[in-house]
Amino acid sequence: YPFGAVYTSNAAKEINKVALQKLYEDSLDSILQLMKTTGSEADFSPLLAILTQLKNIEPSGRVIIDLDKNSDKDPFLLQDKDSIIIPEGTNQVYIYGAISSPGSAKYKEGESINYYIKKMGNLNKNANKNGVYILNPNGETIKLGRNTNIFANQSSEVKVYPGSVIYIPEKVDSGYAKRLS
Repeated sequence: YPFGAVYTSNAAKEINKVALQKLYEDSLDSILQLMKTTGSEADFSPLLAILTQLKNIEPSGRVIIDLDKNSDKDPFLLQDKDSIIIPEGTNQVYIYGAISSPGSAKYKEGESINYYIKKMGNLNKNANKNGVYILNPNGETIKLGRNTNIFANQSSEVKVYPGSVIYIPEKVDSGYAKRLS
């Protein structure tokens, strides 16, 4: 399944490590600033726990490629310690998160995201309809924006491929953030 090819680059991995370190440092600075302005009444341990997880992430170095569309005019060069893995094809679409019955459904050409959500029993009451993500087999991630209606026919806007993962996050209680300000 060439569309699902996984190309990992050692150079990309090193760049990702530097970017993650910068993100960690900037986030830590922001939390420290917030702690100074809010005083000791707020509990920042959940944010610090997330920040610790961020610091411990090991980047994969994955580079999004599409071997089906790659041509001689746009070659990529493999370097030492790089790899390409081409997986077997699948006829499943995977649906996880705030949904009645997470799992997989058989891929059906041209069907929308809503088709797969309905197949899995629909969204649960805590679903964040404005934060739906689709992870395509080639590694590309698409976040459906606030103005996207997941229940409208989207076959021309967002294509679902065999092997795609649809993730529906839960709503986040914004009360905590409001109490901090």
